[in-house]
Amino acid sequence: MQIIKKASWQEVYESWKKDEENIWQEHFTREGYNNWDHFREEQIKDLKNLDWELHKITAQDLQTMECGDFKHWNQLAEKEGTRLLKTLSQVEHFQNHPKIEALKKDFPTKIYLIAMGSTLIEGHHRVVTLIQNPQIQTEIFLYQNL
Repeated sequence: MQIIKKASWQEVYESWKKDEENIWQEHFTREGYNNWDHFREEQIKDLKNLDWELHKITAQDLQTMECGDFKHWNQLAEKEGTRLLKTLSQVEHFQNHPKIEALKKDFPTKIYLIAMGSTLIEGHHRVVTLIQNPQIQTEIFLYQNL
């Protein structure tokens, strides 16, 4: 893991919103949220006053990452008895999963993830895709709180 620079919350926030807003729009609208900010309001309030750094990481660094505190990830982690994404990525749920299949066909050349320590906040499906498909070549950047 190589530190690139200290990062502002605004930089982390803008990266997160850019990566997620269009992808999750159907989901958060169906759940009754007006927009992405409303959808992520609970997570954002706990993160915006923290100090952040931007790191460049390798696919090997993904092996120790855990899933974040989100409803469906919590259910999967409880069922499997682990929060480690390297283990969760191998469960039946992610075999032929539509988001993973789409990412395998058109994976970005550069990705930004967000984590609190080793707990992922943003980028779960991309991490699962990379763990399942180690041949994928991409630059991986991680916003991480200090």
